[in-house]
Parts: sequence; C-alpha cells; structure tokens
Amino acid sequence: MATTQVIQTTLSYFPSDVKREIVVGTVGAYREPLDHKDMTIQDIRGHLSDFNLDVHGFQVMQHPSSFVSSSVDQTTIKEKMYPEAVEMLKQVTGATHAVVFSHMLRNEPYETVQEMAASTEPNEKETHVFVPARGVHVDQSEAGAHAVLNDKIDPEEVARLAKTRWAIINVWRPLKRVPRDPLAVCDARSINTDDLIEIHAMMPGPEEKDHDAITKGAGFGALYGKYSPAHKWYYMSDMEPDEVMLIKCFDTKYDSNTACRALHAAFVDPRTEHVKEVRESLELRCFVFFEDEPLK
Repeated sequence: MATTQVIQTTLSYFPSDVKREIVVGTVGAYREPLDHKDMTIQDIRGHLSDFNLDVHGFQVMQHPSSFVSSSVDQTTIKEKMYPEAVEMLKQVTGATHAVVFSHMLRNEPYETVQEMAASTEPNEKETHVFVPARGVHVDQSEAGAHAVLNDKIDPEEVARLAKTRWAIINVWRPLKRVPRDPLAVCDARSINTDDLIEIHAMMPGPEEKDHDAITKGAGFGALYGKYSPAHKWYYMSDMEPDEVMLIKCFDTKYDSNTACRALHAAFVDPRTEHVKEVRESLELRCFVFFEDEPLK
C-alpha cells in the first residue's frame, strides 16, 4: 500500500513482568516501567477505504458534528454527541442497537503526569488530569468487557442482548486539529494473543469522582501490549474534528475473518515533539449489539 508518509518513532509497550493490578488515574500508574521500542508507523490519510473495522480492528471516517469544540461541556457530550455516535455506529457496523456507556475528555499535556511521577508524591495520589494514553493497550480484556457490560446495562437487557453478537467500539475524535501526540492503532491481524498481558484496572477510592464514568464497579480487566516485531502500526496525520477513528476493543465474534481488538496508543511524532499546544480529544466508549447475528 502506498502511503503519504512513514514515521520512525518510539512506542511504549509493557514488559512481561509488569504489575498485574493498577489503580487508574493515580501517580503510581505512571511510575510503572515501560518497554520503549523503535517502530515504523504508516500514515493512512488518502487511503481510508483500505481499512475496515472488522478486518483491521479500526477505521477512520468523516463524521462532522456541529457540537464539537474545545469548550464542549459534559451535558452536550451526553445529550448531543452520544446520540450522534449511536446512529453513526449503527449505520457503519449494521448493529441493531448501540449504547454509549462512558467517555473520556483528554485535554492535558503528558508532561503533567511525567512531573508527578518524578515527584515525591505517594503512589495512591490521584492525578485529576486526563492526558494522551501513551502505553500500548486495549481498554478491556474479554473478562473486562463482560464486567463492564454487566456494570452498565440493566440485567434484564443483558440477559437478552448477550445471547447474540455484541462488541465494544471506541469512537475517538479530536476537538481541534491534532497538534501533537497523535493516536496510533495496530492492525489486528498482526497481533498474537501472546502479545497481550491481562491486568486488573481498579478505580480510585469511593471519595474520588474523576473516574465514575468508566465503571461503577471495583474494576475491570484490560490488556497491555507486549512488543512484537510483527506488529503493523498506522495513524492518521493531522486529524481534524470532523474525522473520527473507530477502534474495536472487543467482539464476541472472533474468527479468522473478524478482528476482535486493536492495540492502540498515543505516540510522540518527532516533527512535533517540541510543540507545546495540547492535544484535545474525546473518546466515546460504546456497546454495539447485533441481535440478528449469532453470538460467535
């Protein structure tokens, strides 16, 4: 595939002996050791039709929204942008039903948590900031996907909807042109199950409210990425607010023809590593249900 550009950079994988439990949003989470690897990342701009959610585990598409802005508020996100995402996902995937179950608004520089990690603050101290996620990961493991489903959906609905195919898809959108820390995704076909490390992501104490939108429960399973030279990485250069990246995190239909998940991570583009302007992005985490398809 011809590409407009190729970037040589470093991706932050996790070592095999990484801790299997982590408290998200705490200083200690950013003190975990990383396995930095030199990687090639290919730009897909101009080649969007070559990538498909069910084949590669991701795709990028045009999806203008009149509600996008750097100052978008929580009410607008939930009341206006959630319904937009639901209709878009149903149209793109053919799902019969979709639910946005949480979102993450990232608008702080990564250097903020680096400084906290280098400080003398205790591991359990909450950061209260949301920065680009540079560690290679998938938001939910299979067990984590089921835990979040049971946490977010009414039990009677789960009993009905979990009998047929369902999946978790992230809808990632920049709130302005991406100035730095672009998002990379790994072709699902290049990922082996041995490249995945299951960890348990726990929430901060009940008095902390920053992560309420993720889960009401005690935690959930997620996946860290372990380095493999077979991984094929892609990104979309200069993403604009009218463009979205769909990333699959889980799918009950997992066979040789259907991608189950795509590792992803923010990375430092050497051309913009000195840029101070902060990346602002919104990711919506969504269930999609295919009530007319078998579970697997």
